[in-house]
Amino acid sequence: MYLPLVATSLSLLRLVRAGQHPLYFDFQENVCSVTEQSFFPTLRVPRIEEEHKHLGSCSHHEPAQAQVPESPYAPWTHKKQCLEDDENYQEYCVYTNANFANSRGISFFTTRSITKQVESLPAFVGQGVHDNTNKFDDPPWELPNATREIILRTAANNQGDPIMERINTNAFIGEFEGAPHFLFYPETALMNHDCRPNSMHYHDPSTLIHATYASRAISPGEEITITYINILQTHSERQFHLKKVWGFDCTCSLCSSNPGEISTSDSRVREILQMQTHLADWNPNSLGTPRMARQLLALYEAEEVHAAMGKGHMLAALAYNAVGDTYKAKKHAKSAIEAGMVSSGEEDADLRDMTTLKENPEGHWSFMARAPK
Repeated sequence: MYLPLVATSLSLLRLVRAGQHPLYFDFQENVCSVTEQSFFPTLRVPRIEEEHKHLGSCSHHEPAQAQVPESPYAPWTHKKQCLEDDENYQEYCVYTNANFANSRGISFFTTRSITKQVESLPAFVGQGVHDNTNKFDDPPWELPNATREIILRTAANNQGDPIMERINTNAFIGEFEGAPHFLFYPETALMNHDCRPNSMHYHDPSTLIHATYASRAISPGEEITITYINILQTHSERQFHLKKVWGFDCTCSLCSSNPGEISTSDSRVREILQMQTHLADWNPNSLGTPRMARQLLALYEAEEVHAAMGKGHMLAALAYNAVGDTYKAKKHAKSAIEAGMVSSGEEDADLRDMTTLKENPEGHWSFMARAPK
């Protein structure tokens, strides 16, 4: 079975506060087998170091290539290439637009029905959608050479096809046009992992921009880090997933702490997860209260889960509104919006919900939804 792929190098770095809604993902080996030369017929590639040594985001490349002439396959610039999935009687094809986003290029490995939906996205029909994205000079398939080089800088943690193993190792998995897809944004993938990262990221399915936001103040010279996993896990759970998928033992400051500090952190994580469950429970016997919401925010601070503050303030806003305290509900709703509840762009449902609560708490669905406890 083939898993569809969105392969692009479009990235947007905005150092503003953000919320915690990363795309958590899984990987499958050997989605399909294609030789490296078939992906890069014109590019001579030196031997790739297979160790997982990220070099940081890219900023220096060769001059941009000229755009590909008008194509008979518009909006695509190359003839599609297809594979059959005999098990599900489905055809998956590669669709490429080498002119996409200031000649960065984008490729999709997906079904024709999904491609038809893609062609009507603002990313293709909107004017100026990518004007503020990073404008790099010119991965696989027919993408520009400089973009391919960035993809080849990413690590492949398993032997096999050099391109597909890089996708397996570095791509994010997310919902796209109603189906799960690999989302391969190499600039983001080149960022190093930290169990307490200083930035978070999201994928906007309408503009196809993968944006990275600061979750706290970042000092000059400090490395920008992301998390590869769900950060609200215990030390042993985090180490297990990182070793299994990415092949390394995490040595971030949290994982390098002494056993006592790690045990304390694990206890806080378990308490955070329990409180989040209670505060999200809207049954009549829910244990969620404003006091619990305040405790949750304090635990986020103690655990330095800065990217979760948006979610924490959202739960606090709902908890206060549920007992009729509209002043504090509006205050926390405003804080949730300012903290940046980043998930899938500006149209995220939680963001819309908090905006509605801030403007009209009495008309919000949560108003007086819980009896005071």
